Amino acid sequence: MKNKLLLLQPLTILKNSTYIFIVNPVSGTGKQKGVEKYITEAAARHKTKATIEFTRYAGHASEIAKQAANNGIDVVGIVGGDGSVNEVGKSLLHTKTAMGIVPTGSGNGLARHLKIPLEIKDAVEQVFNGKRSAMDVGRIEDHVFLSTAGFGFDAHVAHLFAKEKKRGFNTYIKTVRRELFHFKPFVFSLKNENITEKAFMLSVANIPQFGNNFTINPNATESDGLLNCTLITPFPKYKIPGITSRFFRSSIHKSKHFAEWIGEEFELEIPHLYAHVDGEPVFVKKNKFWCTVDKACLDVIS
Repeated sequence: MKNKLLLLQPLTILKNSTYIFIVNPVSGTGKQKGVEKYITEAAARHKTKATIEFTRYAGHASEIAKQAANNGIDVVGIVGGDGSVNEVGKSLLHTKTAMGIVPTGSGNGLARHLKIPLEIKDAVEQVFNGKRSAMDVGRIEDHVFLSTAGFGFDAHVAHLFAKEKKRGFNTYIKTVRRELFHFKPFVFSLKNENITEKAFMLSVANIPQFGNNFTINPNATESDGLLNCTLITPFPKYKIPGITSRFFRSSIHKSKHFAEWIGEEFELEIPHLYAHVDGEPVFVKKNKFWCTVDKACLDVIS
């Protein structure tokens, strides 16, 4: 697809901000179709200018965002899912360029948490008309996460889901249901707390949810300068419906299978190398590593 430049030069400039919208044309649900029209109309209403860029390969969104920040663009709007949001967000850390989100993915965790509309037209409008605020991000080795990172069942599912030909929430749920009866809990250590436990899920949360309002830790917030290391201990299979209900009712923290540690950094040791950041499968380089918070380093529009 060709890049399109919208240069609007009205008689009266209401705001001087410059915008680039990065569109992932193959994002999870296909809702991004027609987004060009909404961006064009919104830019005209706000009497400003915007550029639309389409990603062509993995990592392209990151490249475009970095160049935008270098060129002094005020706002980069990302039209895509959590993976694309991660790509853009990590490229704008410690810059003066803010990130706006037009959610078109399967889970849209950060967008949901920030109360960004899921309707494309409304989300585009919010990129132009929303409030700017700073948020924290988390780091694991050279991986950055805006929402959550995980090392247990969630990471196992993320790696399998990435191999599925068909994306979307239904495919994700099918993968979860299939693997629930095969995944084996593991022993991990939280070195700086002198804790060794058995885990079904082990996540580090910067916001409460993974996506689709599946809440791993209601206590997490993106602007407190802290991360929430979250443990779900193994549970008998007959508890699956109740545990699942708690995740979606934001009450998992009331379960006896829930534990958390809150801090600026955690030294973790796990028996495997697979993990996920913002739902995207990654591998850590070694079994023992630090997870740290980078405070107020990314400006977002919400």
